[in-house]
Amino acid sequence: MKIIKLFEKFIDEDKLEQFCKDNLAYLIDAGYSFTLDYMDDDVYDNATEITIFKKSNINNDVASFNLSEIIDDFIPFLLLLDKKWNLLKYASDEVVYFKHEDDDYYNYQSIDDLIYQNDSNIDIEEIRFIEIMVNGRKN
Repeated sequence: MKIIKLFEKFIDEDKLEQFCKDNLAYLIDAGYSFTLDYMDDDVYDNATEITIFKKSNINNDVASFNLSEIIDDFIPFLLLLDKKWNLLKYASDEVVYFKHEDDDYYNYQSIDDLIYQNDSNIDIEEIRFIEIMVNGRKN
């Protein structure tokens, strides 16, 4: 049974990577990138962390960006991700983690909060990266 579970995990990882490539294509073309980090610890057992960031033109470092730059592509990606994958919550219903340029500043947002912010033109500025935790596909 352990071998079957391990096999299923690798298949899900490949499918998640392909899902991100397909659904973040516009952002990737615009200079953004993503990584998948497979977690295997007590808190996030068998979870995968998706990190989205913008590459700078200098030394391929990470560049800060405003949410308004990507919101029209990010919200549809997030809604589809939520429909097909199990998103882990950081807090009550917040599934998205924003790390800002200031190392001491970060915040969590729910999908509904992001949609509301997009509708009201409220911006989240100086984002260094965005993280979302996924734990397997929905049936």
